[in-house]
Amino acid sequence: MIGDGMGFNQVLAADYYLYGKADANPFANFPVRLAMSTYSLGDSPGPEDDAAQVYSPSLYGRFDEWCINVTESSAAATAMSTGKKCANPSIAVAPDGRLLRHTSQDFEEQGKSTGVVTSVPITHATPAGFVAHNAKRSAYAAIAQEMIKESATDVIMGCGHPLYSDDNELFAEPNYGYIPEDLWLDMSDGEIMGADANHDGTPDLWTFIETKEQFEALLSGPVPDRVLGVARAWQTLQCLRVEEDWAKPAYTTPFNTGVPTLETMVKGALRVLSKNPKGFFLMIEGSAQEWAGHYSQPGRLIEEQEDFYNTVQAVIDWIETNSSWDETLLIVTADHETGLLSGAEGILSPVVNNSKGVMPTMYFHVGTTYGIPWHSSQLVPFYAKGAGAELYFAVADQYDPYRGWYLDNTEISAVIRELCGIKNTKCQDILAAKELGLVPAGLQNYAAGITRENFCILAYELLHKAAGTEIITPHYQNDPDPFTDHTSYISYKIFTLYKLGIVNGVGENKFAPDKILTREEAATILNRIAAYLGSISWCIHPAV
Repeated sequence: MIGDGMGFNQVLAADYYLYGKADANPFANFPVRLAMSTYSLGDSPGPEDDAAQVYSPSLYGRFDEWCINVTESSAAATAMSTGKKCANPSIAVAPDGRLLRHTSQDFEEQGKSTGVVTSVPITHATPAGFVAHNAKRSAYAAIAQEMIKESATDVIMGCGHPLYSDDNELFAEPNYGYIPEDLWLDMSDGEIMGADANHDGTPDLWTFIETKEQFEALLSGPVPDRVLGVARAWQTLQCLRVEEDWAKPAYTTPFNTGVPTLETMVKGALRVLSKNPKGFFLMIEGSAQEWAGHYSQPGRLIEEQEDFYNTVQAVIDWIETNSSWDETLLIVTADHETGLLSGAEGILSPVVNNSKGVMPTMYFHVGTTYGIPWHSSQLVPFYAKGAGAELYFAVADQYDPYRGWYLDNTEISAVIRELCGIKNTKCQDILAAKELGLVPAGLQNYAAGITRENFCILAYELLHKAAGTEIITPHYQNDPDPFTDHTSYISYKIFTLYKLGIVNGVGENKFAPDKILTREEAATILNRIAAYLGSISWCIHPAV
């Protein structure tokens, strides 16, 4: 479950208003409570991974740095769904053009059902980021075609209705911005043929629904095998309904009455997906917290957070009634923070509690002189409960002095895939290496490429373990370190490997610690270690 734009202060603000205290929401007491980094590869295709783009704890307190390497929802959804980073405009497309594999595709290969539910258009960045593939998140027509006509997804629900406005009123003219006209005309008959969803080799029909009553009908009685639901609202269920003063407190403007709640949609989706005895994967997005942050709407933020909280509680109730925590994993997190929400202008501080039912003191920095355009690069909250949730403690191996231990968004799918026995995942191998002390705390994002410096840390630990004794750095005091461009606190490790003939620099006095290591270079280093230990190696190359 993803609260789009939901940072720590967004959660705190809603808790203060709704409950009068912190940590009172439905997921506050989940056994796994961590933070998560969300950085992307930036605004244009670049390297597979770049140490300069990684979130750094040193950012905290540096107000002017919170917009560096900020992700968009498309890249964040891609990271969570595929385990790989991409450039901001892209949806599950690598910098070299490769189509990245979604976790949902792995579930479908196992015969499980999959779905996405959102409170914004079905083709928007986050739902699309768990199903589709496109170099541009704004290519809504192509994204709709892939999601509806080509994917094996069983449930798609959200907004994007071309005939209804954000006020749940008919447009004077249709707006096909999110769903193309030809596809809409096919859908509006009540059924539309899609791809094979039940894995029998033949295409399967979608049952199309759009009215509030049709969504509510899914809560009882028989349900279809496949549901495509587009509520009668264009961009959001409630957040962008008409308002002259968007700075108003929460619950001062009447709600749209002709659309379902996110909670209702999710309850219906769970009934459809749970028909499959093999299990299912469902991505749920409470998206309009993000829109409230975009437009500095504190009241709408509270409303959207409560809708999200109600939906989380509905999922918890479903698990405890229809499944169990022994067989179901529930994750609650965010794709990024929006608006650099704070308790005061110009500083990063907690929002201020003014008692239950009273708007907290809070300040959005969107569009201000502080230069915050939309999103920030803050860590976001991560909560998990259920089957295998404790594995996230193991992959959260980075430490932030303010938020504590954190994982990276690419590591969400790695654990899910490992728990489901999906091939080509090595999460357990990584965890075993950590237990052996081969992977020190502080090496983040094992799903991405590794730098020369970080690989040398691993190589040193391997050498230490294999030798069974302390590795004495040769003549360190009398022989100066030739490299001037690597981190000082591990310089003795690189220096030791250098003196043992295991690694070399890439130029005069240069080690290039942030350069991504190739597989060939890694193999060379490991062979040199084997040779040093007196083992048999296949070949010996010059040190890299």
